[in-house]
Amino acid sequence: MANKNKAAKAAPNTPPETEADKAVGTPAEATSAGTTADVEEAAKIAEIKKAEEAEALKKEEAAKLAEVKKAEEAEALKKEEAAKKAKEAEEKRLENPTVQRHLEAKKKRVEAAKKAAKDASVKSAKAEQSVGKSESKKKAKDTRKIFKDDRGLKFRFKKTAPESLNIDGKSHKTADIIENEEIMLELVYGNSNQIEQIH
Repeated sequence: MANKNKAAKAAPNTPPETEADKAVGTPAEATSAGTTADVEEAAKIAEIKKAEEAEALKKEEAAKLAEVKKAEEAEALKKEEAAKKAKEAEEKRLENPTVQRHLEAKKKRVEAAKKAAKDASVKSAKAEQSVGKSESKKKAKDTRKIFKDDRGLKFRFKKTAPESLNIDGKSHKTADIIENEEIMLELVYGNSNQIEQIH
């Protein structure tokens, strides 16, 4: 026992030798021989771990993609079902006689509105044409002859005046009357309603 205590005292922090240590030899030899084998083994283990991790990541990504795809398919199915239900509801609603009457009335209103718009455009086109014609008539120069009396006032026959007037029992044309100063003065001073003053 004393020998064991001496050995324990001599190397208090060193672990006792195992059979594997004895087989290798000295600790220096064991570390140098074990180091290269351990390094190679550690490298193989690291590669295997990396491969396992990469495989696990691929499986995780594939699982996530599958989940996303399933969710998208489920969403598409939900939308399809909702559209189908909405279509069925619309068809059922359209079968209702009241709705059919309303739809027919709406169709008639739309047609009437289109017809009214078309009629309005035709009327406005006609109005524009008539305005254009009346403007062209206004722009046309008035060719009626003018009479100037001794006071410097100008007179002419109205557009509505007849072509001939009966004066003193004789028929005279307006073109001849406007040339005759005596008859024109009679009409001017007599305030005839067949002539108008030009201002």
